[in-house]
Amino acid sequence: MSVLKKLRPDYSGLAIHESSPSASKIAIMSQKCRAYSYSYYYEDKPLGQALEAGGTNQNLEKLTFEDNSFDIIITEDVMEHVFEPKKAFREIARCLKPNGLHIFTTPIYPFKKTTARIRKIHGGGIRTSCRPNTTEAR
Repeated sequence: MSVLKKLRPDYSGLAIHESSPSASKIAIMSQKCRAYSYSYYYEDKPLGQALEAGGTNQNLEKLTFEDNSFDIIITEDVMEHVFEPKKAFREIARCLKPNGLHIFTTPIYPFKKTTARIRKIHGGGIRTSCRPNTTEAR
């Protein structure tokens, strides 16, 4: 919030989308922003579908929003869960209005190696039992 307030003190009047926010963040942003939306990703639900708990089902690698939809997109501790971050960054850029902002965080553990906990396999499946010491550049 401090970064948002510093970079765009006028944020309450902007179109903001957030991927995978906490319930408390939804409550705060929904009260402060007139054009706030949010999403989660469920592989078994159609993209763009409204979710029972609120928000929509969105895959950051293939967003269903039109070009130039948002002034700001927020992804806090989400990008490290994306299989193809380059695709996600391109999609986010596509959905941002000119001079839009993507505010994001990723966890940094300088004392740990990056490990892959899941991996795509041939045919589109997902393998979740990767060796814990497998290193992969993200």
